[in-house]
Amino acid sequence: MNNNVVLLTATFYPSKDLLGYTIALKTIKNAVDAGYKIIVLDDSPEELNIPETFRSLGATVFKQSEKGFGHSRREVFLIGYKECEDHGYKCVLWLEPEKDDLIRFIPQIIDPLIKGQADISIPVRTEISWKSYPAFQIQSEQKGNKDLAELINRFDLDCYFGPIAYSKDDIRFVTNMKPIDIGNKRIVDNYIPQYAPSLALRYGAKI
Repeated sequence: MNNNVVLLTATFYPSKDLLGYTIALKTIKNAVDAGYKIIVLDDSPEELNIPETFRSLGATVFKQSEKGFGHSRREVFLIGYKECEDHGYKCVLWLEPEKDDLIRFIPQIIDPLIKGQADISIPVRTEISWKSYPAFQIQSEQKGNKDLAELINRFDLDCYFGPIAYSKDDIRFVTNMKPIDIGNKRIVDNYIPQYAPSLALRYGAKI
């Protein structure tokens, strides 16, 4: 088991017939096979027994305690922090459950944190990668990156890609993050791990 990083994700599937659910199974399997601990916070209907399926693949699964997109992110990061405290992990990596191929890039993503060169690590997409996205997603995510860049005065980050790693001590910026902290009412309570760097930068975090 890799003792440097804990993987965090949150899931909600109203049906097992969804492609996203099938890919999530692959993500968990890839993570466990690569020696990573993956924690899943799930809010799927109980009758589907999705947590049991995830556990059978080796994931640690918790039931989401309160409704809400933003709440799920803060809750799973709180669980991740406790895992770091109790078992000595150095950082956590948030990823969407449908990014199954990301697992092979984890060593590169967390390397700056393990070496003490950064507090938060955000991978970026290449031009080739961007071209693989639907046009509407390219437009919306590039606009999101631009809006966030203007708020935090950092134009080199690809926050809306999704995956992001935090050192143990900097998990607090996610768990304490509320949209009002950024201001201007330009965001809602949803993509908390991606918004939290704006708060972390105020306190001198290295990204």
